[in-house]
Amino acid sequence: MTLSIKQTVTETGPMTVEVAIELPDKSIFREVYHNGNLVFPAFVSLRKVLQHYKETEIAVITTSEPLAREYNYEHHNPNARLLMELKKIIARNGLTVSVEYMQ
Repeated sequence: MTLSIKQTVTETGPMTVEVAIELPDKSIFREVYHNGNLVFPAFVSLRKVLQHYKETEIAVITTSEPLAREYNYEHHNPNARLLMELKKIIARNGLTVSVEYMQ
């Protein structure tokens, strides 16, 4: 069974980003990030959520086009630290994760 997670990344002010992630049980994980861009919060919040799952297939729908594009890109940038950290959690926990961008 594939679990579904919906991540919404919203710029709420100058250098302020709110991330809301709807979890499979319909609860909401929410964090606000300051002094950054839209990419960092998308990766970090998803990593925080995924670390609690083990041996599961998860479909992520996100409003973060950079996250989806980088995750799905065939030729990963070896210097992409945020992506490497996310992939580490996925591998360590035995997850199968798909990421789809949705406006």
